[in-house]
Amino acid sequence: SGRRCGRWWELRYIDKSAVCHEVFICSNTTREYIEYPRLCDRSSKCVKELAVCEVSRHQPIVQTKTVRYRDTVYIGHYLPGLENLAMQRGNHVTKEYVAPDLPFGVPPLPVTLTELKMDCRYVFGELYVYLSCLGGCQNITKDGISTEVGCVLNKVQHDSCHNSLDSTVYTLANNSYLTLARRHKGSFISDLYSCGNGYCVTYDKVCNLVDDCGDNSDEADCINHFNCADKKDSIPLSSVGDGKLDCQDYSDECLYDDKNSIIQHAYLSYSAWGIGVLAIIFNMLALVGGLRKLPKVKSPVKATNAALILVICLGDLLTGIYLVCIATVDDKMGSDYCRKKFEWLTSSFCAGLGIVSTLGAQVSLFSMTALSVYRFFTVTKKSAQATLDRFTLLYIFLIVTLIFIVSVAIAAVPLVPQLEDYFVNELYYKGVPLFIGAPSKPDHIAILEKYHSKFQKSGDHLITWDFIRKLVKEMFTQDYGGVTGKTMHFYGNSGVCLFKFFVTPDDPQRLYTLLILMLNFGCFVVICGCYASIYVHAYQSSHRSTAQMSTKSRMSTKSRSKNTVSRKRRGSMIAPTGKMGTLQRKVAIIVITDFLCWIPFIITCGLNYGEVFKMESTYPFFSIVIIPINSVINPMLYDTAAVFSIFKQLYRLIRRGVAACRAMVNASNQATTTTFNPPTHHAAATTVAPITPVRLPITNPSQSNEMNTIVPCEETEVV
Repeated sequence: SGRRCGRWWELRYIDKSAVCHEVFICSNTTREYIEYPRLCDRSSKCVKELAVCEVSRHQPIVQTKTVRYRDTVYIGHYLPGLENLAMQRGNHVTKEYVAPDLPFGVPPLPVTLTELKMDCRYVFGELYVYLSCLGGCQNITKDGISTEVGCVLNKVQHDSCHNSLDSTVYTLANNSYLTLARRHKGSFISDLYSCGNGYCVTYDKVCNLVDDCGDNSDEADCINHFNCADKKDSIPLSSVGDGKLDCQDYSDECLYDDKNSIIQHAYLSYSAWGIGVLAIIFNMLALVGGLRKLPKVKSPVKATNAALILVICLGDLLTGIYLVCIATVDDKMGSDYCRKKFEWLTSSFCAGLGIVSTLGAQVSLFSMTALSVYRFFTVTKKSAQATLDRFTLLYIFLIVTLIFIVSVAIAAVPLVPQLEDYFVNELYYKGVPLFIGAPSKPDHIAILEKYHSKFQKSGDHLITWDFIRKLVKEMFTQDYGGVTGKTMHFYGNSGVCLFKFFVTPDDPQRLYTLLILMLNFGCFVVICGCYASIYVHAYQSSHRSTAQMSTKSRMSTKSRSKNTVSRKRRGSMIAPTGKMGTLQRKVAIIVITDFLCWIPFIITCGLNYGEVFKMESTYPFFSIVIIPINSVINPMLYDTAAVFSIFKQLYRLIRRGVAACRAMVNASNQATTTTFNPPTHHAAATTVAPITPVRLPITNPSQSNEMNTIVPCEETEVV
């Protein structure tokens, strides 16, 4: 009555509410397969599955059996011949272990262990059973309460084990009921655990992170494992919060990770909204104002400056849009980002945001570089051309087109499918238990070596992703489209979807990243050099003009008065000084802001590349605060008139708002003061009006003490 899945030899029936998936092919010759729920659960006898899961799921090999020597069980390093090593662990003691059933004919089992109690959260199987039942476990402290670790064994009756076990016999237990024992090397031992579903397992399969009973009763009372939130896996406590994903729902890391959102800190989230909104407003107003003024420009110098400033504003506008989008996604995902991390990092929206952020930053930087170079040549090499012609328009068009072509190429090249072997590091398999997270190319190669016996490793750089996808598909059936991994693209290296500036020497993308960093650093050097030259040239020109004006003033005719000469001399000296001060401040701000934006970031990238520090955690700070801050500052530097009009309009709005508030307050106060009680009409009743103080104006300051007094009005009677 279930749902039919698969075909031919992998035909199977599952629950109607379940979904059909591919199955893991254990062997084509024997026609064995493993369904997704049982894949990598440590209970299969498929050799390929155990070998592959050990690599792909990072499943640790745990010791579940003790060492028996001359009918004595040894726990720790207390075997004969290891006395020196045993002394480092402390004194040892031998205790006699007796099963809870006290089976007849089964002698007590000597167990040698340390006098010091051990932490049973990190032992498994027989080790856990003997230590917990002999009092060799340390107490567990939780929420300030110390709890003793109890024995996990229960009674085993003659009808407890429905499954067949080797060498089992019946014997009397507690002189009251029959139990089971096993024959072992000429004697009898009691090492059976009764499951809750009528099955039995041996001690080495108890508390060993594997559901050997089928109902998880052999793992329920153990303290040495972490149950994943989806209850599909049990992992060692040492694997919780170690930076590696072991649970299919990522609960082993997400529950203990403080990075459960794209933007981890509240101040960064507020900065993203603030800088993004301001960048959009300032650059939109600058674009609108610049486009209105552009048709009226007739000078080629002003037209080139205006066009490049518009391109700068457009690049900064893209940066503002990126910030608002990433802040919106962060608010939408919230603390669920850790569970949805790989779906977000492999999404097209993340790739689009990466392109937008890179395009905006590069367009703005290249435009500022072109503008600084053009201003340098126009200031130092004065052009005689005074009218705007077609050649100048073509020149502007070619500059802007070149800026956009180079910027788009830098942003889009990492996403070209033909270059995925250079820019892709990982693949993400959604819903496939064999792969947790996004395995890298070396991880894929290690998995394929375990599965394909004829697979020969020929170097990671020679194995393509297409070849890896083909071999991974052969590990599963192809009934439902096969197993295909989603590409972890170049911009999916962090949650903020930024250009991968932080690389290490073993990253395939290191050459491309270093090339872009060097290009951006070169642009910064050009900007600083050009504006320094402009400042020096303007400073020298100012001093030359000042000297010329001073000479002319001394050669002026005697008919002019001395006052007139002195006024002109002061004017000729003051005017250039004021202009030089403005130019000096503007150039200093441009250089300082560019320096604070790019130099710390380039130094941080160098420290990360040299593996001096791991700087991946600073990605959000640089992508939200450092790099985009110029998007707000640039309109103030390059288009002062537009920014002045912005603040003027804001000032008018604030004044109007304040005036409206004052009017509302005055109206409410006036309504309160004019409210009075109506007089009662009695023949003899009279009321006296209240005394209203009046402040007389001061006509003479000398009489301020006498006149600045409060004089009451005369009392009047109202009948």
